[in-house]
Amino acid sequence: GVVTKHSRAHSITDLDGLLDKRYYVVGSSYAGEEGETFLLVLSDAGRFSGYLSDLISSFLWASLFMLLVSGGLALIMARRVSAPLSQISKAAGQFGRGDFSARITVQDGSNDEIAQLAQNFNTMAANLEAIDRSRQSFMGNIAHELRTPLMAIQATVEAMVDGVLPVDEQRLMTVDSEVMRLSRLVDSMLKLSRLENRANPNKEEIVNVGEVVSGIIATHEAYVRESGLTLSYKADPDVYVLG
Repeated sequence: GVVTKHSRAHSITDLDGLLDKRYYVVGSSYAGEEGETFLLVLSDAGRFSGYLSDLISSFLWASLFMLLVSGGLALIMARRVSAPLSQISKAAGQFGRGDFSARITVQDGSNDEIAQLAQNFNTMAANLEAIDRSRQSFMGNIAHELRTPLMAIQATVEAMVDGVLPVDEQRLMTVDSEVMRLSRLVDSMLKLSRLENRANPNKEEIVNVGEVVSGIIATHEAYVRESGLTLSYKADPDVYVLG
């Protein structure tokens, strides 16, 4: 016949004592021209509860496993990220103490942001180390350049005081030239400092080579005489260089 009405219900019951134990019951009713028909499907409630418990237990164990795996992966990633940052922090501390030899270890094949940061840090460290070496070399050269005219002035003045060299205009001009040389060295240091700070561009000048050589010869004349030697030179006039 034709079904005019259909309904369904389910519960765990013993049907008011009709069954010997509790079952999981699913019931459907069908109403048609011939009357109402009921269909009951029964399953052992104990077995159903066990299946449900096993399902919940499996879900909990799977959730716990995924939580542990996620935590382990997060810990590995955190260490991978924090290790280079810790090295950078340590190297920055060394930089603060004037040691520019520190470098960050970069894993082969790494190309993420942390690896790029470490590579850029190493490049900066290498540049700073080269600048520091240049500064130390520059300071050594400056000390030598300052010491030479000072010793020349001292030797010339002592020779004049002891009567080894006559006190004349030429000797006084030699001392004056060394004083001017010291002034030029100090001025060069100031210019270099400004150049490093990009305060002023470097300016080239025309220099008379003969005058420079003559000044150097006059400066070392006292040294040469003290050594029992004779120094002579010949310079072509009007030889200029741009520098």
